Amino acid sequence: MKNRLSLSVKATCFVVLVCTLLTSIAVTLSYSVYVDRMNEFFNSQSKNLAWTVASQVDGDKMAMYVDTMTIDEDYKKMLKLLIDIKNRNDIMYLYVFLVRGTKAVYVMDADDEAPLPLGYNGPMHEETYPYLDHLENGVPPFLNYEDGEWLSSAYAPIFNSRGEVAALVGVDISMDYVMARRKAYMQYFLSIMAVAMVIIITLSLKLMNRLIVSPIDKLAAAAGAFTARKGKSERYDAMEPYTSAIAALDIHTGDEIESLCAAMQTMSKDIMEYVKNITAITAERERISVELNAASRIQVSMLPRTFPPFPERKEFELHALIKSAKEVGGDFYDFFMLDHDHLAVVVADVSGKGMPAALFMVVSKTVIKEQIIMNDRLDRAFEEANRLLCEGNGEDMFVTAWAGVFEISTGLLTFVNAGHNPPLVRQGNGGFEFVQTAPELVLAVMPGVVYAQHEITLAPGDALFLYTDGVTEANDALGHLYGNERLKETLDEARDKQPEDLLNSVLSDIERFADGALQADDITMVGLRVNMVERSRLYEMYERQG
Repeated sequence: MKNRLSLSVKATCFVVLVCTLLTSIAVTLSYSVYVDRMNEFFNSQSKNLAWTVASQVDGDKMAMYVDTMTIDEDYKKMLKLLIDIKNRNDIMYLYVFLVRGTKAVYVMDADDEAPLPLGYNGPMHEETYPYLDHLENGVPPFLNYEDGEWLSSAYAPIFNSRGEVAALVGVDISMDYVMARRKAYMQYFLSIMAVAMVIIITLSLKLMNRLIVSPIDKLAAAAGAFTARKGKSERYDAMEPYTSAIAALDIHTGDEIESLCAAMQTMSKDIMEYVKNITAITAERERISVELNAASRIQVSMLPRTFPPFPERKEFELHALIKSAKEVGGDFYDFFMLDHDHLAVVVADVSGKGMPAALFMVVSKTVIKEQIIMNDRLDRAFEEANRLLCEGNGEDMFVTAWAGVFEISTGLLTFVNAGHNPPLVRQGNGGFEFVQTAPELVLAVMPGVVYAQHEITLAPGDALFLYTDGVTEANDALGHLYGNERLKETLDEARDKQPEDLLNSVLSDIERFADGALQADDITMVGLRVNMVERSRLYEMYERQG
């Protein structure tokens, strides 16, 4: 009984809501049509009267009356004509005025009780402003509220003998009668709709209780019996009695409720099998999660993680960090000494996410490092690495990579960019700037690609910042990207910091920008700073040491 009452209340609320909504729509549409027709009639009347009066007024003397403030016989005749037209056509206000900017300078006012004097200066309605540059077409009718009255107003031009607009005729027709008719119409229509709504609600509720509420009550009772039986059973596969309540349902409404009854009878048999399957799936997912965690630890262990990586080298400072978007990712960095005077640095990003990207990352890191070590030129190392990565790349994956070889004794940095984000360099006392080069094709897409190597020189105190697109493409909750401009601003603010603090400053700013938004891509950064040391002296020392 409690469930029936709850469902009945909901059904009642729904029917009342729908009927109220439909009634509101009907009243609104009907009232809108009525108002539009009434407004159209009176606007047309005010416009026609304005143009009719304008054709009766001599435009050659309008400006003269205002400039001289004199009234002659022609003025009196025209004013009398205006008063006659006003009285014969139930016009509320009829007047002639000159347009001076956004001000109206009155020439004639046909008001019987308190006419505005010749030369009276008053503001024009804001509705007229868009038409001031084309007064030859007049001002279309508009509604305005003035002195407690609704008026339909229209302005028509008065032309002089040269065909110029000399003044405007203003016609205001009272809309109080229209407003009263609107109110009466609304009250009458609402009364009719209220009676109709009560009848519709009563019939709808009776029909709904018979066709919907009662069958659903039966379904709810059977479902409750099923739930109660399931709670008492220790094993899901030992629930033979649980089907009795649902199987006993006999609902023949010929609609979706009957279909729902049949679906519940089928579902009650399938649900236990589903529980068995989901238990097995949960166990499998836990096993996969354990394996992914292990893979993540293995992947991280392949990257240089000890900082400073070369504590005996005082000529430079080097730091890196990586924050994966998933358990395993496709970003990687690497750095290693080719000899005592050459440091190699690599940053790369494998396409895709998850385990496939992680596996291809391992292959890419190994191949790129081997080719940099084996080749005396960086461009040839990339060409050979690209050839090897193209072989057997059945998944059509690719790698964006940036690699540089820093000659410590001279400060010469030779680098190749294979479709990767341009690095930023700070030289001297300036800020960080992007190192833009001609775009090169990414690795592992097409064999035979020729890569170009570039050079820049880093002096003591200069710094290099490398990163993947997970930095600039980090997004906030609204989908806005972190972007190159904000990255440069953040680096400039922290430009005097050591590489480790510099990278942490960028990462902190990215997290503030994201403000809890889900990280969509791996974030990888590498920072290199050249120290103020006598590199030539150190170079000679390493030469002597062999």
